[in-house]
Amino acid sequence: MGSILERIVSERPTEFRVIKPDGGSLYVYCAMDTVLYSVLTGERVEVETKIQGKDVRFTLTPETKMMISFVDRRYSDRLPSSADTPSNRCPFLRFFENSAQFHDWRKTLPSDVQSVVTLISVEEAFALVKQFIQGATV
Repeated sequence: MGSILERIVSERPTEFRVIKPDGGSLYVYCAMDTVLYSVLTGERVEVETKIQGKDVRFTLTPETKMMISFVDRRYSDRLPSSADTPSNRCPFLRFFENSAQFHDWRKTLPSDVQSVVTLISVEEAFALVKQFIQGATV
């Protein structure tokens, strides 16, 4: 799993800062990467990000009452290329405090992208990441 961690950690600051239990921190590329980091390391982490331009910090667990925008891998070909992230899905994977924030943000996206971006709970994100990891290790 080391290679997955290496792929999601950014050398430069991003909008997603993970604060580890020991007080150290690192940056990852998107909201799903914060979940992936937590699952892979087994650490209960804090996340600092911006939501609608506001700095937000919260503890990330499956019970966290936040939501994440999500794009299924099958639709990655509909997204523009991303030179700044390892996946072209990353620019569209963000945290939201409620569905109204998500819907306001999604309206700003091109229509072909809007059609593939959905909203899931943090709990669902943890479940998807665990399924991904199990598939990657089999």
